[in-house]
Amino acid sequence: MNKHLLRYLLAASLLAGASGAAWAIKANPKPVTVRQPDGTTLVIRVHGDENFHYITTADGFLIQRDKDGFFKYVQTDAAKGTRRITARRATNANVRPADESQFVSTLRPIGTKDAQWLRSLTTRRSPLTVKQILPPSVTNRQVDAVTGQAKESQYLVVLVKYSDGEFNFTADDFDRWLNEHNYSVSGGTGSVKDYYRDNSMGQFVPNFTVLGPYTLDHERTYYAADYGGTGNDVNPQAAVVEAVQKAKADHPEINFAQFDNDGDGYMDNINVVIGGYSQASSGDDKDMWPHSYRLITDDGDLSVKVDGITVNNYSVSAELVGATGTEMDGIGTFVHEFGHILGLKDMYDTDDYDGGIGINPGAYSLYASGSYNNNSRTPAGLMAFERLQMGWMKKSDFKQLDKAEDVTLDNVATNTAAYVDAQPGLSEADGFEWYVFENRQKTGWDAYIPYHGLLIYHYDYTKDMVTKYWSVNGPNNNARHRCMYIVPADGIDDDNTRKGDTYPGTTGTTEFTDYQNWLGDKLRTPITNIREEGGLVSFQVNGGSGELSSIKTIPVDYADITDTSFKVKAKVGHLAQDVAEMGFVWSDMTEEPTLADADDMSHKVVVPTADNIETTISGLYDAGLFYVRAYMKMADGTTVLGASIPVRTEHKVLQAPVQLMFDELDDDGSLSRWRVVDQNNDNNTWVY
Repeated sequence: MNKHLLRYLLAASLLAGASGAAWAIKANPKPVTVRQPDGTTLVIRVHGDENFHYITTADGFLIQRDKDGFFKYVQTDAAKGTRRITARRATNANVRPADESQFVSTLRPIGTKDAQWLRSLTTRRSPLTVKQILPPSVTNRQVDAVTGQAKESQYLVVLVKYSDGEFNFTADDFDRWLNEHNYSVSGGTGSVKDYYRDNSMGQFVPNFTVLGPYTLDHERTYYAADYGGTGNDVNPQAAVVEAVQKAKADHPEINFAQFDNDGDGYMDNINVVIGGYSQASSGDDKDMWPHSYRLITDDGDLSVKVDGITVNNYSVSAELVGATGTEMDGIGTFVHEFGHILGLKDMYDTDDYDGGIGINPGAYSLYASGSYNNNSRTPAGLMAFERLQMGWMKKSDFKQLDKAEDVTLDNVATNTAAYVDAQPGLSEADGFEWYVFENRQKTGWDAYIPYHGLLIYHYDYTKDMVTKYWSVNGPNNNARHRCMYIVPADGIDDDNTRKGDTYPGTTGTTEFTDYQNWLGDKLRTPITNIREEGGLVSFQVNGGSGELSSIKTIPVDYADITDTSFKVKAKVGHLAQDVAEMGFVWSDMTEEPTLADADDMSHKVVVPTADNIETTISGLYDAGLFYVRAYMKMADGTTVLGASIPVRTEHKVLQAPVQLMFDELDDDGSLSRWRVVDQNNDNNTWVY
C-alpha cells in the first residue's frame, strides 16, 4: 500500500478510537418469538443498537415491557414529543380480538421519522474519551521470519454466566466455534479464525484461548439492565473485570502477556461471552447488548493489571441466539465486535438523528445486517474499502478507472476491486472520495448476500468526513451525506430491495453513467456494457478498447406472468457485426443458462432478428423459479448473452370457495352434507 495512504488510514482509525460511544451491533433484523409471563407467545422485532433501541410487534406497533414483564402497546404523540405505555397487552395480529384490533387502529406503526424523535427522548450519557488508544491494524502484522507467513495472533476469550443464570455449552464447544478449520456445526461456513484468515488473504490469523465458564458475583440485572433512560447496559465493564480476574485465578500457569501481540503493554482485546441471550435478539432489557468498548474512560479507570500488561479494550457477546431455546449463536456477532477492536466501523446509522436516519448497505456488509446472514453462521465478507482500511488490500490492488478500456473483475474475495477517483485533485493528507466497484458472488462468506454481480458504492473518506463521522463510528449518521452507500442498479435505496442493488443483477442494468462527487461535479467516466458470466464481472470504461455487440434482457413485467408461462423481451444495445441468430435461453436448473448447456440444463427459443425481440415461454409449472436471458449468435461464430433475469411463475389458481346452506335438506328430510358419527348412539355427534 502507498505509505502515505496507510499512514492516513491508521491516523483516522486512531482518531476513531477516541469516540465516546460503545461500538455495538445492529439489532437482529429477523422477527423473534418471546414468551409472556402468562405463557402466551408474541412475535416481536427489535430495532436499533446498544446506544438506542426500541421494540415493535411484527406489524410495527411500538411496545414496551411493563413492571410485570408483559409487552404492552405504547401511545406516542410526535407533536408533543411524548410516549406512554398503555394498559393493553400486545398480541399477534392473527389472534387479536375485535376490541384489541379496534384499539390498535387508533395507533400507527412506527416509521423512520418516528424513530428519530424517539431517539430524541432517550437520555444520553455524557461523552467519554479514552486515555489510551490501541492502534488498530498493527496487531495483525506479525510475520514469521522463516516462512514469511502470518503468525497467529493470540487472543483471550472468557466464558461467564450470571449468578442467577446458566451456561449451556462447554469451553471445547467454543474452542471449535472460534478456531476449528471449516467449522460447520448447524450449517456454518467456518470458524472466527477462518473468517479473518479468509478475509485478510492470510495476512491476519487470530488464535483464541478459551477459559471458563465462570460464575459472576451478581445477578443478571446488576450488569445488563438498561441504565436509566439511556438504553445502555448499566454495568457491563464489571462483568469484564470479573471475567479477567476469575480466569487468571483459575489459570495462574497461563501468561496473559502473550495476548499483547504488539508489545505495547496492553492486552489487545478481551472477549467475553455471557451465558444466555443478547438483547439485540431477545428484546429483553435485562439481557446485555453485544458491544465493544474500554475499561479506561472519563468515568474512571477500571482497567486490570495482569502479568505486566493492562486490560482495557473488550468485547461482549452472548452464548445463545433468539429469545427461547438453547441454540448456540452463530459467529456473526463475535466477528462483528472483534472487528471493531481491529478498527472497523459500523455502516448503519449509529445515532439516528443527525440529518435523519441514514440508510445502510444491509446484508452486503458485516457492519450493517450482514452479520446475521444465515442466522449469523455465514457473516458477509468484508467489502473492498474495509480490506483497504485494515491494510489487507493495497491501493495497487484497486484498478483505477480513468481511461478507455475493457475491465474484468474477479470476486472481491480474491482482493480485487476497481475505483473511480471522484476528487482526483485531493492530496493524500486530505483523504479521498471514490466510487468503488467490486464483484460480489454468492459463494463462501458471501453465500447469503442478497444477490450477485457488480456492487457499486460511493465512499467518502475525505479529511472533513473522517473528523465528523468516521472518527465517531458513524460514517452513515448523516442521511444527507452518507460516507459509504450503495448506488443500486434498480434505483431503490432501501433495505427491503437489496436484491436489486447489483449490476446487471435482477434488473439487467448494464450501464452506470450519470454520477457525481459530493461537490456536485459530474464524473465523466461512463461504465457501460456491464456483464456477468461464470462468476466474473466485465464492463467497458469510457467506451472501452473497441466496439462490442450487446443485448439487454428486460425484466419481466408481473402482468406478463401466469402459472404456466411468461413473456420476455430484449433490446439490442449495439451491433459490431451482423447477427446470425437471436433468441432466448432459459432454465430452472442454473442461474446462468447458456447455449452450451441448452440440451442438459437449459432451453432455447429462436426468434426473428430485430432490434427489439420478445417471446412467450410456456409449458412451465406453477410457483417455479426460472432464469431467462437473451442471446445473439454473431457472424463470426461468437455468442453474446444478455443479463440473466429471475422469473417466478404464479401459484396455480385454487378453486373459488362455494357458499353452502348450513341447514339444507335432502329429499328424505335429512340434513344435507351432514353425516352422523355416533359412537354412543345418542344421535348427537355430527360432522359437516
